[in-house]
Amino acid sequence: MSKWLDQKEPDTYVSFSEALELFKPLDKNKFNYRIRKKEITTKKDEGGKTLYGIQSTLAVRNALLKKASRRDKQPEVIIDWLRPTDIPASLELDQVVYHEMYLAEAEIYMGWRRKNPYISMAAFDAKDRRTCYAYIGLIPLPESIILDILTGKKDEKEITPDEILTYEQPGEYTLLANSAVVHPEYPELINKVIKALINYWIEQYPTKRIKRIYAQTVSEDGRIMAKKLYLGPLYILRDREMVRIEDAYVLDLNDVAASRIIREFQERLAAKAKQSTI
Repeated sequence: MSKWLDQKEPDTYVSFSEALELFKPLDKNKFNYRIRKKEITTKKDEGGKTLYGIQSTLAVRNALLKKASRRDKQPEVIIDWLRPTDIPASLELDQVVYHEMYLAEAEIYMGWRRKNPYISMAAFDAKDRRTCYAYIGLIPLPESIILDILTGKKDEKEITPDEILTYEQPGEYTLLANSAVVHPEYPELINKVIKALINYWIEQYPTKRIKRIYAQTVSEDGRIMAKKLYLGPLYILRDREMVRIEDAYVLDLNDVAASRIIREFQERLAAKAKQSTI
């Protein structure tokens, strides 16, 4: 069944030309692509001719038009590192997304960014930086501290500025993805933030590079992000058995990635490394 369609009644089927007419203003190429993706239901009539589902055709069409409309309404943004003075803007975004403002943690977050200003990349309104539409936090920490957090031995809010690493030293870094927040009306903006982070790490490579990224999801958005980047579930050895850590994930940049975004990142790193040896 099409991912666009949650129907209980059987679909009604029509000919290709009739379905294509229903699919307008989208074109034939998009229609054929969605058929190949099996998002539009089909069946054969008694003579072997292919027919196309009306309900699934309209469902896919409406979803694509809605997505295109959201893209057209995207605000003009600047992508930049989230500074200590930007914390109020990020807290206001938290309020929009989670209906809660984490004021008690504001000073903690500011302290982290005073130690290392390259922790969170964000999308701000180009005309008013006080409006934040999306941000992703990646905290460089010793791997032992990250594992303590993911296994519940240490609370994330207990991270001190002294524990946070700066990027002054060359070498590999392990990162804790502690946040990925995007305004519900502009979900596509998170992709711009991801691309900006990728570009930053490509600039640092090979002097400074990511070894592993860890994450612990606490929301549905976080789980979707983990799946989008194909982060693998995290297991640890406990009492001689491998135990799955609930909602904890890891991405090893030395492994071949399943995610297209991460795979392209790895390919760009490899290309840069090759250039540096020429």
